[in-house]
Amino acid sequence: MVMKTKPSSKKRQPKVGANSVSQTVSGEVLKPEQAAAFLQLPVETVCSEATAGRLPGRNIRGEWRFSRTGIVFWLSSTAGSSQQKLTDFPVPDETPEEQEAFIESLRQYRDEVNRLTGFGKYATP
Repeated sequence: MVMKTKPSSKKRQPKVGANSVSQTVSGEVLKPEQAAAFLQLPVETVCSEATAGRLPGRNIRGEWRFSRTGIVFWLSSTAGSSQQKLTDFPVPDETPEEQEAFIESLRQYRDEVNRLTGFGKYATP
């Protein structure tokens, strides 16, 4: 004998927890290990740079979290840093025109990241 069950009239509540974040957002927030892999650096370096305020991140109850977009923006930004400019490093197999085209593509990428994240000239006061 097969018993039929009545469909529940209660609405299903969305799960709350580590796996409830949508695919788009879950790839955006990185744990230190993921940020280290993304930057190709040791985890200790990522955490110490974040602690020193040189790498953008948030310490939430003793655990670091990083935004992939924030890291990309940080990597593409040279404002306020003592790093050399990309043009200070000659690339022997590229012509000056190829170097300028590459730098322009980086500028366009940075502009797109700024537009998507609301940084730079796209920041709202």
